[in-house]
Amino acid sequence: MTYKIFISAAQKDADLVMDLTRRLKKAGYKVLSKEFQPDEAIDRRIRQSLSESDEVLILVTDKSLNNPWVTPILGAAFGLHKPITAILVGVHEHEFPLMVQGMRHLKYAEVDDYISELQSRSVKVAV
Repeated sequence: MTYKIFISAAQKDADLVMDLTRRLKKAGYKVLSKEFQPDEAIDRRIRQSLSESDEVLILVTDKSLNNPWVTPILGAAFGLHKPITAILVGVHEHEFPLMVQGMRHLKYAEVDDYISELQSRSVKVAV
């Protein structure tokens, strides 16, 4: 069973999402991310991807701080009892929404360490 990770990010952070996706896929994970093209089915696809995921990553940048999708995605992930990690790029903890403050977070430069840690955690889920 492949460990699945949902990535939530702003459309303007597509380059970071692509890099993060590449790193996670290289480590053997399936990556689910919200589609950036808005249409009537986006909320259904997000709910489905969140429910299928084993973990949720929220990419927090200056472009996503006021993204209207952050709060609903976080709320859904909390409600589904998914592990959530915020990845900070160019922002500090005190700058992001109260709902995110206090949750596990790391800087983008620490992503490789996170992936190493994720490998040991995901093995436990697969067993």
